Amino acid sequence: MKERVARLRARQVAKANETAVDSMLAMATSPDAASGTPEQIVEKLKRMRELGCEYAILYFPEAAYDRSGIELFEREVIPALS
Repeated sequence: MKERVARLRARQVAKANETAVDSMLAMATSPDAASGTPEQIVEKLKRMRELGCEYAILYFPEAAYDRSGIELFEREVIPALS
């Protein structure tokens, strides 16, 4: 995950303010965010569902140039939540 965040940061900093990029990445990688391994994300989303959350809005910041995160979510997380 650290390598993925570093690639994302490098790409974003080339286009945007470094402080803003670091702030966005801090939120996206915080313990409260649904980031991590598929198993960790499933656990967090199930916990949210148990608390009454009926839907989640997800953000894949690298999706414009790297769809592997979305594909992994589709392949491993969605079926585990069904």
